[in-house]
Amino acid sequence: MTIKLKAFTLMEVTIAMVLAAISIGISFSVYRLLSKAYMDYDEKNRITAEFTRLEQRLSKDIQHTNRIFKAESGLTVTDTLGNIQYTFTPDYITRNQYDLKTDTFFIRNNDLITSFESEDVESGSLIDYISATLEFSGREIHVSYVKLYSAEELMVK
Repeated sequence: MTIKLKAFTLMEVTIAMVLAAISIGISFSVYRLLSKAYMDYDEKNRITAEFTRLEQRLSKDIQHTNRIFKAESGLTVTDTLGNIQYTFTPDYITRNQYDLKTDTFFIRNNDLITSFESEDVESGSLIDYISATLEFSGREIHVSYVKLYSAEELMVK
C-alpha cells in the first residue's frame, strides 16, 4: 500500500514564486513613485511656507516700524522696542530681532535696492523704498515695499 502525501509540484512552487516576485516588484515601484511625489510635494510646501513667512515678517516689520535705515548688507528696522536687522546674502536672508532671536530664510535673492524719495542712499541713511528679486520654485519674483513716513517721523533724529 502506497501513501500519497498532498504537496505542491515543483512547477506550482516556481509559478507561485514568480507571481510573488512580480507583485513585490510592482508594489516597490509604486511605493518609490508615491514616496518621490510626496517628497517633492513636501519640499514645495516647505519653500512656500518659508517664502510666505519671510514676506509676512518683512511686511509687518515695515508697516509697524518708526524708521528704516540702509545697512551694509541689508536694512535695519527701528521700532519702539529696538532694532530688527535684515541681512541679505545670495543664498539666504537673516532676520535678527533685538539681538535676541535670529531667523534664517533659505531663499535665494539678489538685486536689493533701497532708496529714499527715489534717490540712492548710503549705508546708515533713512530709506522709504525696498526692492529685491527672490527665487521661488525656480522662478524669480520681484518684491517691493514702500514705507510712508509721517512728518513727525521724519523730524525725529
